[in-house]
Amino acid sequence: MKHRQCTPVVLLGTGMSVPDRVLTNKDLEKIVDTSDEWI
Repeated sequence: MKHRQCTPVVLLGTGMSVPDRVLTNKDLEKIVDTSDEWI
């Protein structure tokens, strides 16, 4: 059985993102025109 050579993988960095504002289910009801039960 032949062994294949793997491409090395390197982790270059990490990060995170925080939204500017939090949408509630009530906000989404108005935007998407749906009810709280579907969200």
